[in-house]
Amino acid sequence: MSGPSETPSPNRPRLEYFLPGSAGPRTVVIEEFPFTIGRCASAGLQIDCGSVSREHAQITAAGERFLISDLGSTNGTFVNGEPARDTPLNDGDSIRVADIDLVFAVQSSTESERMVTQPLAQGASGAGRTRGDAVAQHRRRLEGLLWVAPEVAWSSIRDLDTSATTAFLCRHDTRGADEPSPPFHPTTLRASHRYIAWMVAAERLATRGAPADLLLRLTSGEPLQEEDFHAAEAAMHRLPPRSTLALVVPWDHTTDDPRATALCRSLAASGLRLVLGGFAGSASAVESLSGLAPDRLLLSQAAVSGVSSEPRRRQLTESVVVRCAELGIQPVLPPATSEADKAVCRELGVRFEVSPEADLTPREADRVRGAAPDAAARLQAVLV
Repeated sequence: MSGPSETPSPNRPRLEYFLPGSAGPRTVVIEEFPFTIGRCASAGLQIDCGSVSREHAQITAAGERFLISDLGSTNGTFVNGEPARDTPLNDGDSIRVADIDLVFAVQSSTESERMVTQPLAQGASGAGRTRGDAVAQHRRRLEGLLWVAPEVAWSSIRDLDTSATTAFLCRHDTRGADEPSPPFHPTTLRASHRYIAWMVAAERLATRGAPADLLLRLTSGEPLQEEDFHAAEAAMHRLPPRSTLALVVPWDHTTDDPRATALCRSLAASGLRLVLGGFAGSASAVESLSGLAPDRLLLSQAAVSGVSSEPRRRQLTESVVVRCAELGIQPVLPPATSEADKAVCRELGVRFEVSPEADLTPREADRVRGAAPDAAARLQAVLV
């Protein structure tokens, strides 16, 4: 293929595609209309392939709309699996020219939002399924994600003495992940939902410029899965240099689920860290965590409530804090801890608390909340 390739400017129409063996997508910006796709040297996008006709397809502009038509080619042009006959093009549409896959893009985008899927496997996608069926199913999955576009909720860990932020906690809102939507398996939807939310969180945190610890929090009741492990690895590569990333896993998962415990042990090998949330155990329970080597222990409300008025509760909390210090684990108070209980915990050696507020400016927070729908539309590689 040949054609002008450059970094796209905001809202300029373009075609994105993968060449065989390439590490990333190529981009051809559409400068003039009509824009021809074909094998001839004069085509706006020249595709040097025998299955492509000399003048194969043409993209035209009608006001703010874009249309694509097949020019009587031998092997046809398809948009989302359907024949192209003055077919309107929308941001993210899949175009197939003979056996070449392209993606039409218009909206401005960040690095993660520009990701396009690699071409689907050649030939039928399974017994009784045509390529058009596969493309159509792919589009339904994208629409399913857009239906329940994830939102990112932020909190932070702060030093009790200086009020300085030492880490950011991210939790994606899973409400709606199981609501009726286009055909899409709920488990797959939740995994893709979380992947996108975490990628958005890492990318937005990177805009701060300074190194930061990002803690990705699983929702209570959701078991740790291998998909979470891979999603966290992908998010880690979006962070600024010298930043760290940790998965926040509910403490009770490590006591009830041997598979989750094994996954937790494997985090360190990939450069990921472990934080356990909702801890409500004793000093002996902390001792049992030595093989997992968590960085932080987020204490539950039940673990510290009444520590200022109940001697037994104070004694239990003190033993937990002492054991954490011996193992190099940082205990962290939950949000909404009473001032009296917080004061006693500080005396016992707890130096950090979860704050419901994060050090993001309103503008940054708006971008975080508003980024998910676009990211969902563009992170197609997750869904195939």
